[in-house]
Amino acid sequence: MKQRMKDLKKGFFVKYFIATLCLFSIFAISIVHFRYMDQKITDISKVYLSRMSHQNAQIISNEIQARLQSLNIVARMIGSTDEFTEEGINGILQAEAHNSSFISLGVVMKEGGLVFTPIENKGQYTPETAGTSLNGQSGSKLLLSVDWKYINKIMKGDTGLSASPSRMVNNRTVSVYAVPIYRGEIAGALVAYFDESFFKTLVLPRTLDQDGCSYIADKNGNVIYHSDSCNHNEIYRDMIQILSAAWSLEGKIGTKLRNDIKNERMDTIDYRRNEQKTYISYTPMDFHSWYFVTLTDASVAELQPKSIYDATMPAFLYILIAIITVSGYFVYLRSQMYKKLERKMQIEAINDESYRMIMEQTDDIIFEYDTQDKTYFHTSNFKKNFGYEPTKTGFLGSLEYDYVYPDDVLRFAELYERMRRDRKLVEGDIRIINSEGEYLWTRIYMLGVFDRDGKIAKVIGKIVNIDEKKKELQQLKEMAVTDSATGVYNKQTTEELIKNFLCGEGKYGKHAMMVIDIDDFKAINDDYGHRVGDAVISALGSELNRAFRATDIKGRIGGDEFMILMKDIEELDLIITKAKTVCEKFKNFSLDENKRIGFSSSIGIAIYDLDGGTYEELYEAADRALYNCKNEQKGTYAFCRETDGKFSSR
Repeated sequence: MKQRMKDLKKGFFVKYFIATLCLFSIFAISIVHFRYMDQKITDISKVYLSRMSHQNAQIISNEIQARLQSLNIVARMIGSTDEFTEEGINGILQAEAHNSSFISLGVVMKEGGLVFTPIENKGQYTPETAGTSLNGQSGSKLLLSVDWKYINKIMKGDTGLSASPSRMVNNRTVSVYAVPIYRGEIAGALVAYFDESFFKTLVLPRTLDQDGCSYIADKNGNVIYHSDSCNHNEIYRDMIQILSAAWSLEGKIGTKLRNDIKNERMDTIDYRRNEQKTYISYTPMDFHSWYFVTLTDASVAELQPKSIYDATMPAFLYILIAIITVSGYFVYLRSQMYKKLERKMQIEAINDESYRMIMEQTDDIIFEYDTQDKTYFHTSNFKKNFGYEPTKTGFLGSLEYDYVYPDDVLRFAELYERMRRDRKLVEGDIRIINSEGEYLWTRIYMLGVFDRDGKIAKVIGKIVNIDEKKKELQQLKEMAVTDSATGVYNKQTTEELIKNFLCGEGKYGKHAMMVIDIDDFKAINDDYGHRVGDAVISALGSELNRAFRATDIKGRIGGDEFMILMKDIEELDLIITKAKTVCEKFKNFSLDENKRIGFSSSIGIAIYDLDGGTYEELYEAADRALYNCKNEQKGTYAFCRETDGKFSSR
């Protein structure tokens, strides 16, 4: 009996020991598995946040560069002005700075001159700091010694990603951006200073949570611009303050962050402060070596993977307790389920987040193209912009050939191939026909979604109507080569057009150059005032536009002096008729209903190539003829002496 009792006790203790060992094993396995899944959740969240930050950084970079395109137009205006002096340049800068969000504009001339507008507050400095601000002083006060290295690169033609560091003015980060000024060759650099007011209409893409924080920083950590949500969270404010001090996080995380910034790498790190875990995503932008930084609460970033895991964990525990012998197989099964879950979340993250960011641009046309079914869908803005609904099949077939301007079809196909090859967001300008048969300029953005095998599964993107902006740019280009007072070409453009014509298609033709001058123009200004004098010049310019052909080159080369090149003239009578028309037109000029004045114009005429074969020779001959005309009889025309009797014999 005692032996049996001993055997029973022994069996009981063995079973108890085995049961305890099983429970301990289950508990240990559960702890290991929980830690493993927590790490996996963290890894998934980091990958997801890094990709989202990368996409957002590309969008913001493109928007910033698009906003700075206006500086190229200003640079061309300055480069084409006749008065390339500090006084003339200052007038253009003052006009442009008044209507822009830049705090100062300036020109650094290659020969050494400096012209900067006064620094404007633009509503950014408080009354408490107004006494110490630089408001009213020249923008040259903001130049640092390192800026000259950056500006010299620009004046040498380096318009890449080189940049000058930001600087602090009254606790605000001020950045500098420069573009070259061309006058045949680079003659200087246009420099613009801007602070966060430049970004006041810039909408940073939303984070996972409406309380999340996104901001732009330079390579030293200085905050360039941040979203309003960053001010609502004390933890985010403290973290931004730490990061803005040269990315000064403590420990290994801080060392990794600073190394990544130094080597221009992107990543997402998790940082704990006061028991609060926050994800920090940082991505280099394709502009000025800036970084796009996103701060996200870990509880928000890990919400989706945790909710899926929490829903399946009880089943795992029940199966593990009930069938301890197959625990190894179950771990393997769970590992396979996790891989599927990770793949699903990656695809959904790309599809949902990319699509959501594009859909926020409500004024644009959003589209999605399925490469398998060859079908696509677009938002209703397509019909609003173009007046019709395109077919729903063959986006890269039917839409390409039925609606895209023929000359842009190849560019459209190349855009698609570049997106598939580089696997990144691409953009290009394409013309699409509207319901009235007119082709409108659009900018198409495309981003590919790739499957596990690396094949493109979908194309998502947007179509932006930029037709008005294109026309505005064309108008600005025309203004840059046109004399604003008369509507004819300015001096530089007139000279270039005539030289190019005589050296090219007009080399073997018969042409006539006229130099037209208003007689006694100084007396008109003295007797009637400069307003009347300006009206006389404007009237003469308008008459020249009407009297001569559209193919003729008409320009203003001096205060009251004009030049005409009549192309392909077969008969001398046509030249005489045009000269008489101009001479007789203003003998009794009506300024308005109550005021009439009379003035005359004299014309000197030279024939190509009887009187000269180059622009300079023709100009000298025509000017000589004009001089003779004014000495003999004002208000008439005269040919160069060498021309008489020669034209018709050619």
